[in-house]
Amino acid sequence: MDETSPEAAGPLTRSFAPGPAMRWIAALLVVYAVAFAVFYPPTVTVTDENNYVRQAQLVLQGGPTVERVDPVTGDISEFRPLNEYPLGTALLLVPFVAAGGRGAAHWLPLLCVLIGVWVTACWLRDQGRSPFFAVLVLAYPATLVMGRVAMSEAPSLALVACGLWLYFRGLRGPEGGAAAWLGAGFLAGASLAFREANVLLFAPFFLGSLVRRERGWWWLAVGGLLGVGVRLASAAAFFGDPWFAKSPDEFALSALADTLPLYGTSLLVLVPGGLATALLYRGPRRPELVGTVFVFFCFHLLYEYSGEPSGWAKRLVLGPRYFIPLLPLLALASAERWPVWARSFAARLSVERAAKLERRAAQGIPVAGGAIAAAIVAVQWMHFDWARGQAAMRDAIEAHTVPGSVVVSNLRATGKFMDYVEGGRVVVPRDAVGRREAELLLEAVGSFYVVLLDRSDADFWRRDAFDNEMFVVGLRRDPSLLVDLRSSPTDRLRIWRFGEEGDAAETPAPEAKDPERD
Repeated sequence: MDETSPEAAGPLTRSFAPGPAMRWIAALLVVYAVAFAVFYPPTVTVTDENNYVRQAQLVLQGGPTVERVDPVTGDISEFRPLNEYPLGTALLLVPFVAAGGRGAAHWLPLLCVLIGVWVTACWLRDQGRSPFFAVLVLAYPATLVMGRVAMSEAPSLALVACGLWLYFRGLRGPEGGAAAWLGAGFLAGASLAFREANVLLFAPFFLGSLVRRERGWWWLAVGGLLGVGVRLASAAAFFGDPWFAKSPDEFALSALADTLPLYGTSLLVLVPGGLATALLYRGPRRPELVGTVFVFFCFHLLYEYSGEPSGWAKRLVLGPRYFIPLLPLLALASAERWPVWARSFAARLSVERAAKLERRAAQGIPVAGGAIAAAIVAVQWMHFDWARGQAAMRDAIEAHTVPGSVVVSNLRATGKFMDYVEGGRVVVPRDAVGRREAELLLEAVGSFYVVLLDRSDADFWRRDAFDNEMFVVGLRRDPSLLVDLRSSPTDRLRIWRFGEEGDAAETPAPEAKDPERD
């Protein structure tokens, strides 16, 4: 039932009216914030998250490099850790990291999710739609998880929601339109400093205003140029090159086999009818909205990443997370389409049956709200519980390796636990060390640590765990095992010290078992 229809005044319509709906959104956001604070993330849990936090640390330090000591020769060189991402997320993280260190970084995604959901609700209300549909942004599983991770998804959500809200406000006319479009243009341009794909969520709308020759369209252009200046200036200051960009990602039609089932399910089931509502949308700026959703969806379908190396459970978040900034548009389309479909269905029923069905649906609103609140708390707790295991591994590494020592590790798995900026350890990739290099290390520094994390949640990681075994066997020594920690059914961390008393110079090489033969 559409709350904008004068003759519609049933209980379901009243539940979806702006006042009650905004109160529902506010209550759910309070639940989200309280659950977040109670189950605050205990550590960085994603490798890319570590990259963003490290960028913020380097910004505070004043440059993109850190000093690295060659453990064999003692030579000091400038080393730039992997930090190729646009600088926007790191700049927003700076005040949090400056105030509370790496552990305070998680407050940023919380703040961004609160802003993104609330602004989406305000935008829907301004468009004459029920703000209740903003719950689709909050209840999306990837939002609930990535809202706890200091990466670019949550800031992008906030930027896109605010930018599109301002754009639609500017459509109202000259009064306030110039300022709104200037702000929308600035946020669109600045979104390039977070994720390059964000611009796809603005470009069709801005192009539509240009094609229609709408009065004041050039304010969008001016704001956009100013926003792009943020990307260029930050890259010039940090990387020394205003045009610096991450190495191009790979796109291919072959990616569809992995991405289409995963992303299609995410945007049709996890956002109920989301893609369908967008393609069938009949509200203002229909061509722009349909085109935006179609282009953004296809862009990521062809992107060769689906999170497969992380296992099926994490894939449900790591792949669909790319669509978090798209959710405000899907919420608008849903808020326009679902009431139309509900009225069409009700028109086929008798008046009494339709009224009875509406009463039952209205009674289900509190149940749905309670279920969403319970899901919010459950996801926060589950992520917290899993992250405690990650924190235990981080703490074990810090407790059993000495600052200033050499640490050899399989960094694809353990890199998120390594603080290259302030950690004070010389970190060496596992694959850069063989038996000869190990002997040189022992001659130069006397001892070194080997930190290996075995994961079994995907074939990629099972092969990496086998490589860990082959690495230890290949060194042909009998080191001291300091830690053997199973933090979860799929994660096992081991730490050895090579060079201590009792480390045999030569031991027979036992046979390692290849998981590919199992």
